[in-house]
Amino acid sequence: MGASRNKSDSERAIRNISRTLIKLNSTQEKLAETKTDLKCSEEKLQIVIMSLKLTHTMEQLMEAAKEGRSKWDVLRTDKFLNKKLTREMFQELKSTGHVPELFVGMNITEEAIVYLKLYHEEDMVCIKTGN
Repeated sequence: MGASRNKSDSERAIRNISRTLIKLNSTQEKLAETKTDLKCSEEKLQIVIMSLKLTHTMEQLMEAAKEGRSKWDVLRTDKFLNKKLTREMFQELKSTGHVPELFVGMNITEEAIVYLKLYHEEDMVCIKTGN
């Protein structure tokens, strides 16, 4: 009777372990799906954020053009002034067609903006006339 009971307990424990493993596998599959969904959502969010940044930069450039200022004046905003022009900042400006890549890494100071206005005005695309 004792051996039969031990066998029965062992069989019950094996069934419980099997059910637990099935649940674990199912949970792991759901976790993998959730991670994939999260990654897609993060990518979509990054696209929306970049789109908003581009829209804001374009609005600043249009405003500068309307006021007759140099298109380099956008660099006087808090986002750029006294900061190093990063690849991300460059991408923002590049997508609107405004900054040559050679300026990535440059510190955007007032003096740098004056230099750009004096010697590189032609590098900026003219928004007002489309030239």
